[in-house]
Amino acid sequence: MGDERKLILEMLRDGKISSEEAKELLSVLGDTEDMDQHKNTSQETHEQTKKAEREYFEETGENWSLLDGLKGLFTGITGPTYEFVEEYNHRFNPLSIKANIKTKNGTVIIKAWDKEECSIKVTKKIKGFTSETKARDFAKSYQVLKLGDDFIDTEDYKNRHLSINYEIYLPRNIILELKTRSVNGRVLLKDIHLIDGSVTTVNGKITVQNVKGDRIKISGVNGVIDVDADIQSIDCNTVNGKIFIKDSNQQEGHVSISTVNGPIKIELPVGVRGVKVKNSSVNGSIKIDHQDLRIVSQSGKVANKRAEAVSDGDIKRIYNASAVNGTLTVSEIHSNI
Repeated sequence: MGDERKLILEMLRDGKISSEEAKELLSVLGDTEDMDQHKNTSQETHEQTKKAEREYFEETGENWSLLDGLKGLFTGITGPTYEFVEEYNHRFNPLSIKANIKTKNGTVIIKAWDKEECSIKVTKKIKGFTSETKARDFAKSYQVLKLGDDFIDTEDYKNRHLSINYEIYLPRNIILELKTRSVNGRVLLKDIHLIDGSVTTVNGKITVQNVKGDRIKISGVNGVIDVDADIQSIDCNTVNGKIFIKDSNQQEGHVSISTVNGPIKIELPVGVRGVKVKNSSVNGSIKIDHQDLRIVSQSGKVANKRAEAVSDGDIKRIYNASAVNGTLTVSEIHSNI
């Protein structure tokens, strides 16, 4: 089993498989070797080995031997990539619609434009096939998009041979209720109007640019969150990533920002009124550098730092920012950023 173990570690080192995939494959190899080397392995260990094998094959959807599975995984990642594009044009009856966009190893881009119809581009990337004909048939077997008078929906899929990119253009007067999720891919929202938004990524950047709306909730793991918007209520959190918030909204509302490992930067316009900013960091610094904000309380010199600042005017918009291992900065919006 030594060659197989080496192959897994090389693929992990080169970024061809994730740490979770490597861990799962190594656990199967480890249990199998242990069973071969020790003939008197307990029934419990034997059952654990079989369970790990079953879980692996269920995840990949293939009923191969372990070595065949490794070869297939390697081919699926390093072999030829076939790309097939599907384009759709659609008109919505109401101005308010719902969209639920889900993908794995692909990007989600949603923008507004000045046309009256919606345009949706679905790009399917297929790996692990040596024949373009077979790859095309495989792509056709995944009909993931559903369109209605007032909705866009996508089917979830679980196949390592397939990744899907969505590029959607909406009429500028559409008001959108959005839910989108991406694994190993970025999300871009630009120039749209949200009544309610939910964006989740694992291993991907989230960009919200020139978006207006009522509410948005953004969750990320291992990726940057970059928000430049005019949204009444914003909730952003990530585990390992930076968060940048450029907020031009001066209406009543609440902005909550948190990260475990990464900096947080908040930019507010000059002349802001009715704002309170509450910052806390366990193992990082806090800097408030805005001409319209004055610090009213501050504590913690080495750890568990806290700082609160307010502007003139009755408080109507509150920012709560917290980090475990990261710096927090509040500054003015600059035109060159």
